[in-house]
Amino acid sequence: RFHPWSGGSGRPDRQDRPEPEMREGDWICSSCNGLNFKFRRMCYSCKNLRPRREGEWNCGHCNHLNDAKNTSCLRCGEEQEEEVEEE
Repeated sequence: RFHPWSGGSGRPDRQDRPEPEMREGDWICSSCNGLNFKFRRMCYSCKNLRPRREGEWNCGHCNHLNDAKNTSCLRCGEEQEEEVEEE
């Protein structure tokens, strides 16, 4: 049993833990090869930004990176601007 005053962390050493399982949307950092969960926009280890996913967009008002499913910015509420196709 773990006692907070015993000096130990109460957790097994990192080498005793199983490798995390990669799930849909998780990504491997191209800089340090760290496994990152889907919700992370930058690597937990080296802070490298993850590659942009299809359909993501930056808000024209506050520059927040939004998921493709969002039609308005999650940070400021600004509507997504329509992209103008060039001919």
